[in-house]
Amino acid sequence: TYLNNTYYNSINDKGKMISGNFYVGSPGNYNDTDTIENNLKQEKEFIWNGFIGLTNVTEWLQACTNSACTTTYSSYQKQCYTNNWLVNSFSEWTISPESNGTYYMFKTTNYSLWGGEYSYKSQDVRPIIFLKSGLKFKNKGTKENPYTFIS
Repeated sequence: TYLNNTYYNSINDKGKMISGNFYVGSPGNYNDTDTIENNLKQEKEFIWNGFIGLTNVTEWLQACTNSACTTTYSSYQKQCYTNNWLVNSFSEWTISPESNGTYYMFKTTNYSLWGGEYSYKSQDVRPIIFLKSGLKFKNKGTKENPYTFIS
């Protein structure tokens, strides 16, 4: 609730944002060998609509440029985390619960997806927002020259 209340209310230009569907069903366990398609099907079993959410397991797997990295289990392989543009040097929560229990969530680390983490523990988050169509941007989208809105 923090992201869609306190954090959302702190944003000055909400006019560029729209609410969207976040897939919050469990994709299984960290050692599953289900395909991305099956993970997404399971995540779509529960949908939450809001302005601000977090990445889910499927989005993390899809961010890998290596086609062999299609399961939560394969995310531990070096070619999967060294070729994933969402990998950071810190751990962060996903929006995806693990199927092992009520309090377990998936998080990302600098080397994999990690399931079985207690949801009450403190982790970083990377907020995800939906933007209105037709917005125009300038700059390169890099850390040194980030995107900015033109309109």
